[in-house]
Amino acid sequence: TEQAGFFTELFPKPHLEVPSGASLTEGDSATLKCNVQSNPRDAPLQYSFYKDGEKLNSDAVHQSQYTLGSIEMKDTGSYTCEAKAFDKNIKKESQTRQISVEGKQCCSVTPTLTASPGLTPVDESSFSLICTVPERSVKKNTTLYYSFYKEADPLTNRSISETYQIPVMALNHTGQYMCSAETWNRAVRKESAAIYIQVQAISLSLSLSDIIEGDSIVLLCSVTAGSLPITFTWGRQDDRQKSKELKSQSRELSIPLSSMKESHSGVYTCWASNREGNETATSKPVTVTVQTPVSGINISANIETPEIQLGQSLMLNCSVTRGSSPSFTWYHNGQKIQAPQDHYRLSQRGDSLIIDSARLDHGGSYQCTAENQFSNFRRFNLTSGTVVVIVLEQSFLTQTLSISFSLVLLLILIPVIFLAY
Repeated sequence: TEQAGFFTELFPKPHLEVPSGASLTEGDSATLKCNVQSNPRDAPLQYSFYKDGEKLNSDAVHQSQYTLGSIEMKDTGSYTCEAKAFDKNIKKESQTRQISVEGKQCCSVTPTLTASPGLTPVDESSFSLICTVPERSVKKNTTLYYSFYKEADPLTNRSISETYQIPVMALNHTGQYMCSAETWNRAVRKESAAIYIQVQAISLSLSLSDIIEGDSIVLLCSVTAGSLPITFTWGRQDDRQKSKELKSQSRELSIPLSSMKESHSGVYTCWASNREGNETATSKPVTVTVQTPVSGINISANIETPEIQLGQSLMLNCSVTRGSSPSFTWYHNGQKIQAPQDHYRLSQRGDSLIIDSARLDHGGSYQCTAENQFSNFRRFNLTSGTVVVIVLEQSFLTQTLSISFSLVLLLILIPVIFLAY
């Protein structure tokens, strides 16, 4: 305003007042004041408040105060205020004031969420999430309560444990996780950055369920996730030093095995790893059993010449030189023996036929068969040679001598009995 060649200031530059010391504690409230020391013309003024150049409020007449309620660490920064004449295009800015917010009863930094054994755990393995707040940032005698979340859904009620455990991981545990730390009264709460957990599944499968000696099979090792290339290692659990290692540009590896032998039987496992993983994924073990067809059948008796007297015993044995779990069948004169009928008895394995008390009808030819059958309907069967068993009746001379001996014994015993009485 011009008066007699002089300009009169409409209003002076505002002064921003902040709480004493400008050092505040998290959770407090703070009032900022934009003071204009003198306003000669009592001009109506509008006040605006700024943090780091960003406007905090809408213009309001005579509202020279701005309150920060329940301040947080993010409220730390540089503050200014501005006064503007309501009906004139005149505005003036205050000096800059710094406000620093310290942690209250909790921590001055956000928690860090880590995963053990890593971000790519294996299906069915154990797993832990750890929510860590540096001890130096926690006020003395303050107890923190931790919560864990998956895709923003709470996994547990809050507790004083900074660890959340999953005993057995599954594919549906894949997802985004975070944690929070807060005081008992929830006045202060901090959240970690989110981490993404990718559960890997690794499997080892066989192309055949029943493997016969000489067969060719394929072992298939595959993983559900992981950056390429992937290094696959496979072998028998009892001899990992002889395991074979192959690098693949795919998430699966086919391992052909030809001309299988009984010595190839064992428990096999597949391992997978890549450059980005700190851990190795291990498949469930797969048992490989190579079955051997029966061969080299033989039938024999427990005596050199299978001739026996009536009432005597005899044992016939059926054996094979090779064969996985063979079953045995016995034949007498071409007819299948239904033991324990027909006065026969079998051993526990069925490879021995026992005659406890020979009868005349036990005489004749004997054979056995050995067989092994597998679930894929492949059957191997062998038939032995023939053993002829002769059952002898007592001869006439033997019967006469037996009767004569009995008469002599009777003649001796009669006088003895007579004298005794």
